[in-house]
Amino acid sequence: MKLFSPGSGCALLVLLLSVLSCCSLMQALLPQVREQGPPTTLNGRELAARVVRAATEMGKHLSGNPDTQYHPERFPQNVQTYWNQVCPVSSDCYSLWQPGRLQCVFLVTGAYAAAGSPLPAAPNASDFWEVYAHFPGWQRIPVGKGLPAPGDILVWRGGTYGHVAIVREITRPTASHPGKLTFIQANGPRAFDEHSLLPSLHPVTWPGFEVLGYLRPIAQLGRICPTPPMWSWPGRPRTRQACEGNRFPGFCAKSTRKAATIRWRFLRQEQQVSPN
Repeated sequence: MKLFSPGSGCALLVLLLSVLSCCSLMQALLPQVREQGPPTTLNGRELAARVVRAATEMGKHLSGNPDTQYHPERFPQNVQTYWNQVCPVSSDCYSLWQPGRLQCVFLVTGAYAAAGSPLPAAPNASDFWEVYAHFPGWQRIPVGKGLPAPGDILVWRGGTYGHVAIVREITRPTASHPGKLTFIQANGPRAFDEHSLLPSLHPVTWPGFEVLGYLRPIAQLGRICPTPPMWSWPGRPRTRQACEGNRFPGFCAKSTRKAATIRWRFLRQEQQVSPN
């Protein structure tokens, strides 16, 4: 039997997974939301529900221990199309979403992309916690400081690269009885897993691993594409402010500059073709 090592291959994917061709790509992935007219607001609850549905659909097709196996012809095609866009065959990360090697980070990115709100960055699993501290529109809930919610990104530290998953369901603990944290993952012991949630709001997790907390998008705006971060609006990318205090300043600065450049180009293109 293959031994489980959560996130053992969640290798660094410095993928800025959004808006290179965001609207055209997302329209291909989500034809049911190709709407004309003024932009609409996708609030946090609506986005969370979409993320959970997408992750659940992926989880149904995962097998093995760790659960990295899937049949390409049965697995959601829109997610595979997205992965192929951000990690094509010529890239170093192409192998990390192939059957038998599917990494935890890819399930998370696939869920958010299929929900219509691609993630702004995908570092090593354990680095999600620090990297997302500097993305506007994201809230960090440290473990023990609040309850997780469906659609949150659950972040672990441990192993070589850490681990990430999508929160599916929560049973609130009481003073005398633990609750339950149910989540969906790739490269774990099973696609649908659960941890006990103590009255202190600390999950009882695997030996050698520690839950850092939960990442929650507050809201996403636009027809399909997320609103660019504040530092990518007109003008030079303000990488110093975005990366101030980051434990990984080099990685953060490089990611910020690249994301800002891509998003600003996209914004300029949108403005050029906009009838308004």
